[in-house]
Amino acid sequence: MRNKVLAIAGIVVRLLQFLTSAQDDAGNYLAPGAVVLATGTAWLAFVVMAVIVLWRRAKAAAVTFALTELALFSFAALQLAVPFSSGSTIVLLWNATKIVELIAFVWVLLKLFRSGVPQSTDARTSQ
Repeated sequence: MRNKVLAIAGIVVRLLQFLTSAQDDAGNYLAPGAVVLATGTAWLAFVVMAVIVLWRRAKAAAVTFALTELALFSFAALQLAVPFSSGSTIVLLWNATKIVELIAFVWVLLKLFRSGVPQSTDARTSQ
């Protein structure tokens, strides 16, 4: 897969995440559960592929992106166990992590768009 295709897939999945996150007044998702699950799985696949592709070329971007995604997953799991009160320190940390994740996502997209086709590690093809 070309890196630009991976970047475009990341943008599409991010938009799908946004669209499937709509909730009614009771907090129920408006999108069917299967669509939400498929979108989450696609996002996880994008994160893993982007980190693998960028590991050698842009390790800082890959590590930042992976760590912020792990932090967001941890906050979401924690919220299921203990509901957060509005304005608490954990909510502020969660929101700050979302901002850092968005910056890391844009950084990863820029790296993927600029890197072009993955380089072969085979010495015979570089001659």
